[in-house]
Amino acid sequence: MKFRFLESGSTFQMGRPNSFGIYNDVSISNVNGNVGFGTAPHASDRIYSDGSIRMTGPARIIRFETQQGGTASGNFTSTKWAPGIHFIRAAGDILGKMEYVDTIDVANFLRFHTGSSPSNDLTIDTDHLVGIGTSNPQAKLHIHGGAGDQLRVHAVSDPIIQFTEGFLGVQEKKGFIQVSGDDLRLGTNSGNETGKFIVRNNGGDRFSIDQVGRVAINMNASGEAIRMNGVDPAINIYQSGVQKSYLWQTGNHLRIGVSDPSGKIIVTSNQVEIGTTIPLPAGYKLGVGGKVLCEELRVKLQSSSWPDYVFEKNYRLRPLQEVEQFIRTYKHLPNIPTAKDVEANGVEVGEMQRKMMEKIEELTLYVIELERKSQELQKRLNKLENK
Repeated sequence: MKFRFLESGSTFQMGRPNSFGIYNDVSISNVNGNVGFGTAPHASDRIYSDGSIRMTGPARIIRFETQQGGTASGNFTSTKWAPGIHFIRAAGDILGKMEYVDTIDVANFLRFHTGSSPSNDLTIDTDHLVGIGTSNPQAKLHIHGGAGDQLRVHAVSDPIIQFTEGFLGVQEKKGFIQVSGDDLRLGTNSGNETGKFIVRNNGGDRFSIDQVGRVAINMNASGEAIRMNGVDPAINIYQSGVQKSYLWQTGNHLRIGVSDPSGKIIVTSNQVEIGTTIPLPAGYKLGVGGKVLCEELRVKLQSSSWPDYVFEKNYRLRPLQEVEQFIRTYKHLPNIPTAKDVEANGVEVGEMQRKMMEKIEELTLYVIELERKSQELQKRLNKLENK
């Protein structure tokens, strides 16, 4: 085996010849002291290797020294089972360490920290989980610490945390957290056309906003969907920046109204009940458990059955004798409900007004007939008196 020491120009070489007869296993520059392994020394690198560098055995360390300051600013410690890289000042102060922890008692992980004592400033385990402040991360990024900021995102303007889904190169933006000016935005991205913004609590979806802005609030155990508290709390509804309507709790009263005097409150539900829990019969829209006081009540019939038909020529007006017989038999007028019916079923105001008008018009016809007969009798009487 050949081994040669050679001074060639500004380089001192030693080693065995390669296939080209060049002895360059180790080369040392006599200008700046830089060393080359398997190649000539590099002008800007203290050590330059044309190949890999391997260290074996426990506690093998690469040491880096700095002349900065003169006092230690950080450190990375190595134990018997923690080979790594140490960053050390010329005075011997340890600035920091990067080491691989491999012991029987502790799961293998790569550790980075500052200071002379071992700490878990940053760790990466064999499952590629990253821990900050912990040597046992449970997620891709696991941060553990005491009180104060644990994660801070800073940008010149509008800092954002973006959540994407998919493989590398084919990632789709799904949701984000962003500070925009003085506002905090949380939500789904514009390309996510079916996603919802959902707030969960105790394993269930409690609040959600869908892709078109519809809000859903789920009931809690007490049966409440939403609770408001305060002095005279209110819900104001705006349209184009102008208040249009409100829901307002003042004292013991709940007020529902519209701000514009020309506005209306329109109830489109099938049935409305006030002060009563008795189910309304089919066909009824409003139920009131109590008295109603109003200045004017207008009943508008849907059908055209108002009793003008009484004055038609083909209308059958009962003779008074027939009416009398009906009253004696049934104790009420024809086509008018009995007292028992009214007590059991109430009175349909519109229908009752129609029937009352029917009787008024019939009475009018009876009076007209009586007046006609009275005039005829008067004429006969006048003739008898003039004879």
